[in-house]
Amino acid sequence: MYVDITVLIINFLYFVIELIGGFYFNSIALKADAFHMLTDILAISISIYCEYLYKLKKDSKTTFGWKRSKILGGFTNTVFLLSTCVFLFIEAVTKFFEDNDIHNLKKNVDIFILISVIGLIVNFVSMLLYAYCGSGSGHGHGHGHGHGHTDNQDEEPHQLSMNTKALLLHFIGDTLGSIVVIIAGILIKYDNNSNLTSLYDPICSFIIIFIIIIPAIQIYKKSFKILLQYIPSTINSEKLKQEILDLNFVIGIHELHIWQLDEKIIIGTIHYSCNNYNNIEQKCIQIKNLFHKYGIHSTTVQPELENICNEPSCKKNCDSKKCCTIEIMNV
Repeated sequence: MYVDITVLIINFLYFVIELIGGFYFNSIALKADAFHMLTDILAISISIYCEYLYKLKKDSKTTFGWKRSKILGGFTNTVFLLSTCVFLFIEAVTKFFEDNDIHNLKKNVDIFILISVIGLIVNFVSMLLYAYCGSGSGHGHGHGHGHGHTDNQDEEPHQLSMNTKALLLHFIGDTLGSIVVIIAGILIKYDNNSNLTSLYDPICSFIIIFIIIIPAIQIYKKSFKILLQYIPSTINSEKLKQEILDLNFVIGIHELHIWQLDEKIIIGTIHYSCNNYNNIEQKCIQIKNLFHKYGIHSTTVQPELENICNEPSCKKNCDSKKCCTIEIMNV
């Protein structure tokens, strides 16, 4: 938490300096880096809030606790990043078609470079702080039940959360972006061709956008899939389904769902049909072991005596509201 607050203060102070410099020198590259710095300030603030939520205890209304707070934070941060990239792209394109006050920039290019160097130091320090002292390591929790329930917790103090990884990627991008801005300043200073000089700034802006958007899209996709309960890409659900069906006591299965609660916890649920309840605990354990084989350690296994949907109908037209349809059952 102290790392987050320290980095937040450092970045906010530099954001003010860089933004003033960007408007004073009419530099899209400086303004681009400044506005991206603002997204980092928002990202750090969101991270601090998500860290707070993550530590709250579960209650009757939040039975899973606040495990997904960091995922939601990472998703929100990348939306900010992507929207900022669109804004900066439009600004950079506009720069190609308007008259640039390049003479004012060349006159004050040393200050321009100095501000960029300060930015490089700020971003590099922030990157190191998150790389070696980053918060949000969190912990994993697994449980399973199917006429029996087991709990276990697996602490992983050195594993960074998605939010922290996102911020670390942001600062890596910022560091590279600052280097690009410095290069733009040096080119502007030593290039006497005014027509070509006016293009350095917007071109460097495009490079910064490219640096920002790649990790942003990656984090967005990952958090998006977790929030929409995609099956993790590391799990072959069809292969798992077939291995369960190959068990000699399994007649059929339905309601097979695999999804992620957060970055560590993968949950699996299944209803399976069998001829009888003899040794039912061992049957459930065999299915749970298959889940465990695929890295799914939080499981619910429900045995049934008939290969039909056992969800009760509370009303005449309730059948249409059941999740376990005939199509799902016939696997």
